[in-house]
Formats: sequence, structure tokens, C-alpha cells
Amino acid sequence: MSGNTYRKTLISLLKENGAKLIRSRKHKVYRLPNGRNYIESTTPSTPSDLNRLAALRKALDLPNTRGQEGERRDKKPLDKKPKTQTKYQPFEGASFAEKLQLQGVRESALETELQSLRDEMEMLIYHSEVSISQLQDQISNQLSTISNLTKSLEAEKQAKCWICRLKIKLSRILAKS
Repeated sequence: MSGNTYRKTLISLLKENGAKLIRSRKHKVYRLPNGRNYIESTTPSTPSDLNRLAALRKALDLPNTRGQEGERRDKKPLDKKPKTQTKYQPFEGASFAEKLQLQGVRESALETELQSLRDEMEMLIYHSEVSISQLQDQISNQLSTISNLTKSLEAEKQAKCWICRLKIKLSRILAKS
């Protein structure tokens, strides 16, 4: 259907169902018999005719005529492109060392890379051991500081208690005399 055909169908549906034009300024507003409104612009464009026709059918509670009812057809299988294979596959059945050698990797380059990784690992272990021993020293220092503070707090509490007792005895003596 062309856009003009959709427009004609739209106008015929409005007339058949007794739609009344309420106003037509920037938009044409139609009152439908079921109480709903159908709105379209006063200068409709052809590409949107199909959408407006679907909106009118929905407003009129008419069934959608797009598509066909019935069983769904099966999905089409995706055409996967076959993987391209080379004529010569040198890695088939080769050991790991042979594969590396075929790729051009030299044993000496692997050994230097392995040695650099070992050195890096040793440095990390050394730094972690140093930092652990430093943390242990800091923790022991803080524990001794805490124990000294608790001892001084206990001594202070005892001194306060002795002062309170002396004040009480002194107040009793003064009360007797």
C-alpha cells in the first residue's frame, strides 16, 4: 500500500465509525463513538500514515490487520561462514618446545625472561619479609606502650582511692571534734 492508500483507509474508517471533528487548528481532534479522542496533525506526512492508521484502529478497538494469523514459521538458520583452514598446519602433533621453535621463539630469550621473573619474585618476597618484620616490631612497641599506660592508669586510680579515703577519715575526725 502506498501512503495515499493509508490516508484513504484512515478517512474511510473515521467516517464509517461516526467520528466527529471537534477542532482543527494545529491538530485535528476527532471524538470517537466510544468516548475516546483521535488526534492527528493538520498537515500529516505520508510516512506516518501507517502509524496513524494503527493508532486509530487501536482507539476504535479494531483488530490489527497487519501480519497474518497462524502458526509461526521456523527461524532461518544463520549462515555461519566456515573457518578458513591453511593447507599446511605445522603445529599439529608437535611438542610445546617444537611449537615455540617453529614460532621463532629462542630458548635463550625464554631463559632470560624466566630469570627476570624469578628476580622480581625474590624482590617481592624480600620486601614482604622486611615489611612483616617491621610491622611486628611496631606492634610489639605499641603493645608495650599500651601496657605502660594501663599500669600508670591503675596507679592513678589507686592514688585517687587513697586520697578519697584520707578525705573521708579527715572529715570524720573533724566531725568528732
